[in-house]
Amino acid sequence: MSAIKIRSNQSKFPAKATRIPHLRNLLWYNSDTCIPIRSTMKTNSNSELNIHVALASDNNYFEGLLMTAWSIAKHCSKPRNLVIHVLDGGIVPENIDFLRQALSPFGCQLSFISLGIAQRRIASFKPYHGSIMPYARLLLPDLLPSVNQIVYSDVDILWIADIALLWENLDEKAIIHYTPHHPSTLNKLNQKEFNWFIQHGFKPDQTRYFCSGVIVLNLFKFREDNLNNKMLSIIKSDNGDVPQDDQTVLNAFMFDRSDVRELDYRWQIGTGNTMSVPDNLKFVLHFAADTPWKTIHANHHMLTDAILLWHKFHAKVRDITVWQSLRNCNSSLDIVAGRLLFLLSSSSRAIRFLIMFYMIVSGKKNNIPCINAFMVRSQNLRKVLRLCIV
Repeated sequence: MSAIKIRSNQSKFPAKATRIPHLRNLLWYNSDTCIPIRSTMKTNSNSELNIHVALASDNNYFEGLLMTAWSIAKHCSKPRNLVIHVLDGGIVPENIDFLRQALSPFGCQLSFISLGIAQRRIASFKPYHGSIMPYARLLLPDLLPSVNQIVYSDVDILWIADIALLWENLDEKAIIHYTPHHPSTLNKLNQKEFNWFIQHGFKPDQTRYFCSGVIVLNLFKFREDNLNNKMLSIIKSDNGDVPQDDQTVLNAFMFDRSDVRELDYRWQIGTGNTMSVPDNLKFVLHFAADTPWKTIHANHHMLTDAILLWHKFHAKVRDITVWQSLRNCNSSLDIVAGRLLFLLSSSSRAIRFLIMFYMIVSGKKNNIPCINAFMVRSQNLRKVLRLCIV
């Protein structure tokens, strides 16, 4: 393992974040019927110490890693307390150098952890979107023995929120903090995954199911209960093939625990959900299957405001134009067609209905879920994203 500390007294991109005082009262909740847990909660006594963040990536996901790390540092109000641990699954040296350069203005600490022999423990697992790196989060208790609590983030995520605010309000006694799935998805738990829980002796609770894209792990408790090794063993016993990969196993072991904490949903908003986002709040945007740095096919995906925001930030970091950022992975026709499809379908329900009707009669039904997912709250989301574009 090699650790690199980077310090800088001057910032090309100032680390500036808008603090939202009342967000402190919205940080915790147990369900829609419970009141927010306010400042009386036992919070992290180490709030003034280092903020540990883990990101996992191979070279194929580097552009996502770059933007996730940069957006975390940019919007962190205490960037010099920020320690970003990159679980390195084979990032080429020139990309490592570029990430160091991109983060150096913020003065945060950056370490690259080569999985080495530890990677053998997950090498036989089923790749998730072509990569085994999502499983690497289960290696964190062993890879970082001196770290007791850490924020893990997928690299298809854009942070438009202050991670220091999250860190300062953590419950140090909790084994995990997570954002619950939106209520609209609670009754849509994958049947294969549900059956997997039952077959392995777990009691699934759909109201506590979470996406592992942004989670806070208490590594001390994981080591104490030997949880990561138990999780890796059960994946291995299934020949490395579980329904939703490491997310399934993380949920399975947390269903019956009382020391779990739910975060407000703003700490992980999927680009495909239909939740309303207040104009005055910052949030964390999870692209999931809507990966911005991959090709937009006009017949299947739209160039949404969320994707456009990612490319605006990407262009800033890469010192290129937004058009160049888009053209790195798309044809001009796909860009124009994808954007027109988005604008037309978001202009009114009537036009959206006509587009969906056309898709049905033309056999292009794959577009319908995209429209339903992205357009229901498009007007509100567009207004929010405008506030984030810098």
